[in-house]
Amino acid sequence: MNNTSNDLVTAAPLSPAVADLIPFAHHADWLALPHDERERVKELLEVMAAMKADPRGVVASLRAVAQANAGRRGWSFHNLRTLFYAWLAVNGDWRVLARNYGHATSLPARFIDHLRTLCLKEHRSRKQAIEKIRAAWRSGETLPGYGTWREWFAARWPDRDVPRAFAGDYPEGWSNSNLYLHMPPPAQQALATRGFTAAHGLIPHVIRDTSTLRPMEMIVFDDFECDVLCIFQRRVVRVRGVLAIDVATRRKLAVGFKPLLTDDEGKKRAITRADVQFLIKQIFVRYGVPADYPVTLLVENAAAAIGEGLEAALEMFFHGQVRVQRTNMLEHRTLANGFCESGGKPWEKGWIESAFNLMHNLAGSLPGQKGARYDLAPASTAARVAYCEGLLAEKLGLTDAQVAQLQLPIDNFDDLQAAYEKIFDLMDHRTEHKLLGFDQVNEWCRGVGDAWHPMAEIVALPREQQLGLEVRARMESPLERWGRLAASCSFVKVPEFFVALLAFTPRRIEVNNRRVTFTHAGIGYTYLDTEGCLKALPEGAKLLSYFDESAPGRLYLTDLKGRAVGVLRHNAPANIKDPEAIGEAAALVKEFFHSQHQGEVRELLAAEDNRLAAAQAHNDARLAEFRPTLTEDRKRLPLSRTLADDKVTTTPAARFADATIAAAGIAVAAGRQADENRRRGSSRKPKHDLAALVEDGAPAPADADLGKLM
Repeated sequence: MNNTSNDLVTAAPLSPAVADLIPFAHHADWLALPHDERERVKELLEVMAAMKADPRGVVASLRAVAQANAGRRGWSFHNLRTLFYAWLAVNGDWRVLARNYGHATSLPARFIDHLRTLCLKEHRSRKQAIEKIRAAWRSGETLPGYGTWREWFAARWPDRDVPRAFAGDYPEGWSNSNLYLHMPPPAQQALATRGFTAAHGLIPHVIRDTSTLRPMEMIVFDDFECDVLCIFQRRVVRVRGVLAIDVATRRKLAVGFKPLLTDDEGKKRAITRADVQFLIKQIFVRYGVPADYPVTLLVENAAAAIGEGLEAALEMFFHGQVRVQRTNMLEHRTLANGFCESGGKPWEKGWIESAFNLMHNLAGSLPGQKGARYDLAPASTAARVAYCEGLLAEKLGLTDAQVAQLQLPIDNFDDLQAAYEKIFDLMDHRTEHKLLGFDQVNEWCRGVGDAWHPMAEIVALPREQQLGLEVRARMESPLERWGRLAASCSFVKVPEFFVALLAFTPRRIEVNNRRVTFTHAGIGYTYLDTEGCLKALPEGAKLLSYFDESAPGRLYLTDLKGRAVGVLRHNAPANIKDPEAIGEAAALVKEFFHSQHQGEVRELLAAEDNRLAAAQAHNDARLAEFRPTLTEDRKRLPLSRTLADDKVTTTPAARFADATIAAAGIAVAAGRQADENRRRGSSRKPKHDLAALVEDGAPAPADADLGKLM
């Protein structure tokens, strides 16, 4: 059937009762009102029409309505009378009864934009924007939409003289309460001052329905810090942990805790990728993996992450059955030419973030509270820590058994773990929640003292008892949902050899010069091939490696398809003060060099080596033939050449004797020359002028030259 445009227009969006009160031309304005305001106006319209037709008169009718609605805001006698006569004055127009209808304002649009611009620059109190506007107004600055206060005064009161100085007159609508109505929404304020992450919670977002997920179809990991301190190794420390939950059921699959210690270099040892790998191992050992659908491990890009090596190992061993998905990183610019905002997107794993909030709330009564932030910490925290550290100090000389008998205001690490295990158990059994996708459970009981029973058991009761039962409805707990969904799923056990490999740290590596080098946790590792397992691989081959961080003596290699390649030995740094360790390291390097490089070079150049050996043998034979001729030629050599040859052929003792004789001869000759010089000098008359000190035929130095010599 073809509908004309008139047919479409006559389809009123309002109910017949409301359509009788509201003209068709006002339907758009009516729908623009909030729902509560529409209900209020509709009720007032019905009251106004009834009072107009009441034979008792307006005043008596108004008093009766006000008395019947005593205590309701806006329904007093005087307010109803004002509204009634205003409604009559406009011939029953409903719009006079609506509060803030049209949101009309006396403020210029340019001024409102200026106010909002100033507000978006305020990082603390938005009231400062109002104060700046008033200060600029008093100082005579031009404000958008008004000009200066003098221009505004002349336009506002044209028949009055403009004051020489500001007299305290402000435009209408500049009260704090009215200006606050025109400030930017909280989402815009947060976006401009704190960034996209802060504004994300104030804007609409995608709601991901998890009701169709099956157990372990998506597992999310994240690290956290407890709001509670603990005692570990006689020190008061903070505690961090890593948690894995099943998104389909919100059940805790694995959790680990770690005291936040400081190593010898001053670095804090917190959650690492090895801790996440340990949790994955626990999950696989306890639950296995689904047989009919893949598992997605959702991790972040910070501490609670999965390295590329482990991701490649999971892909290789499970053939795509276990996948790794990472949360995206934030790269946002609020302004086109502004600075880029960076960071994570915690809302992409909001399931576990909400679980952390509940966990912290349940742990709020544990001893040793430190607060979520510094400003939320109890004022006595520092004193409690100092008291515990004083009792645990080594100078007191208390043994561990004696310390265990003390009643300290802060729990030890083991007690803290036990307390959090109870908290997670409560979370798995909770039924008061609004988790998306969870079913409603109906239960019955016979009354006080009787436990609640599943509704399926009610059929076993007589009909007379069924009529007197108490029935309740509640939400199913995470454990109940797990049991209900897992009943229709099958899980397979993870092979033991892969579970064993999960105890090692996997890395994707590259072969260079028959060795493997990489950096893990800020520490450099070098592994050498002394067995020749890398000989058949090309330079730059990509492999998967596994090593134990606590004992990194061996590196186990597989190709990207899981085939074993071999084992490499660790070229560990040797202590310079330990000669034995240096010797072992040198022996390893020597073995590697000879087996993997020099040995192959000699093998490949064997023909060249044989040629050189033949040439040397040929030269030795020729020299033997030439030796008599060389002896005769040596006799005719100069003295210096003969002495040089003798130094090569004579013994060290003979060379020392020859050197002694030569030195003695030089000393005798020098003494004779000195005596001769003295005899010649005594027969000459001493000369004291400069010309006498200059050799014959040599010019005397000038004064300038003498200055240079001094």
